[in-house]
Amino acid sequence: MNRFTSHIDFKLTKKRLVLLNKNRSLAGRIIRLLPLLPMFLFITFIFCSKPDNPNELYSNVRLQLISSPYEQVQDSGIFYDSRMYDMDGVLFSGVQSHYFKSDDKLLTSVTFKEGLRVKEQTFKRTGEEWYRTEIEYDFEKKKRIAFRGYDLGVLTSELIDSSPDHDGKQLYREWHPNGQLKFQSTSDEKGTQGLMTLYNNSGNVVEQERYEDGELIEKIK
Repeated sequence: MNRFTSHIDFKLTKKRLVLLNKNRSLAGRIIRLLPLLPMFLFITFIFCSKPDNPNELYSNVRLQLISSPYEQVQDSGIFYDSRMYDMDGVLFSGVQSHYFKSDDKLLTSVTFKEGLRVKEQTFKRTGEEWYRTEIEYDFEKKKRIAFRGYDLGVLTSELIDSSPDHDGKQLYREWHPNGQLKFQSTSDEKGTQGLMTLYNNSGNVVEQERYEDGELIEKIK
């Protein structure tokens, strides 16, 4: 049963990455959002609820998204990411939090620097952190470096835009709940490159394939 589940896991993750890498601009947009999906789905549920239910929210600060001509300059990096401004039109640095109106308990907390999200957290009603995303930027070079997703405080996914240990290629990794590496692949502007590997929760290779410019070259295991 474990082997079957791992096989399905690998196929879904592989299909997602290979298809996305056929269109790098689309890949950049979608992969950037993957760690945020649980947060987006939960917040969507909250805001789509009826106004008189206990899930109604309020925020400690009002922000606005202002379109910028610079956002389309680069396919990936700082100028592509959406930036948030305060109501005076100034790039926001600080923390925006959302609370339940019914009991003032914290739902989400988003940390901004120069209008960019650098950390997003979602909390359970008990106050325990449920999900966290950290986005790392090089503000001097004006580009994103990496983002990381955490589930209940445990690192579950990581995307490094240009990994020095992988010849500058984009590195994507996922981890099992016990901390063991679960999945790893690298890619560049031509698509998936090199080994795409799935590991079980003991660290052993379950499946492995080799790619070149997004095309499957060899199924190793």
